[in-house]
Amino acid sequence: MNSIKISQAPTKTIYVVGENFDTKGMKVTATFNGGTSTEITDYIVTDGNNLTAGKTSVTISYTIDGVTKTTTQPITVTQASTERTLTGIKISKAPTKTSYIAGQDFDKAGMEVTATYNDGSSQKVTNYTIPDAHSLTVGKTSVTISYTEGGVTKTTTQPITVTQASTEKSVTKITLSKVPTKTKYIQ
Repeated sequence: MNSIKISQAPTKTIYVVGENFDTKGMKVTATFNGGTSTEITDYIVTDGNNLTAGKTSVTISYTIDGVTKTTTQPITVTQASTERTLTGIKISKAPTKTSYIAGQDFDKAGMEVTATYNDGSSQKVTNYTIPDAHSLTVGKTSVTISYTEGGVTKTTTQPITVTQASTEKSVTKITLSKVPTKTKYIQ
C-alpha cells in the first residue's frame, strides 16, 4: 500500500466542543503498488472523540499487511454556544421562472431558501426579502435574496435572464387553414 486519501468528505465538518467526529458520508481510498486503488471501510479515526476548540483536522489511519498509512480530514470545532447564530443562506431549490422580459417583477414561486447556523444545523426559511425584485431591467443577471435573524443578515443571489420586449411583430409562417370551395377558374 502506497497511501490513503479522503475521496469524499464527510457530510458534517463543523462541530461544537465535546462532540465526536462523524464519518457518515466519508469515503477513504487506498492506493497500492501498480496504481490500483480501492475504497476502504475499516479505517480508524485516531483523534475524533471529544473534540476540542481550535482543532482543525482528524487523523485517519489504515493498516494492511503490517503497513500503516495516514491522512487527515479538515474540520472546524467551535465553542459551545447557548445561542444559535446565522452563518449563511443558500438557494436550495431554484424558482420555477428564471427568464423575464424587461419591466416584469421577479417571481419567487417554487424557490426554496435554506439558512445555515454556527451549530452545523440548517432549516428552510420563508421570511426572506428580495430588494431588487421589481421592474427588472435588460442585462440584469441575478436578484439578491436577503435574510435576517438574530440581528445577523446574510445574502445570496439567484441567477436570472432579462431580455428586451419585442415591439414589432413579424410573420414567421403562413398556413392554409381552410381550402376554398372553388378551386377551378376559366381564363
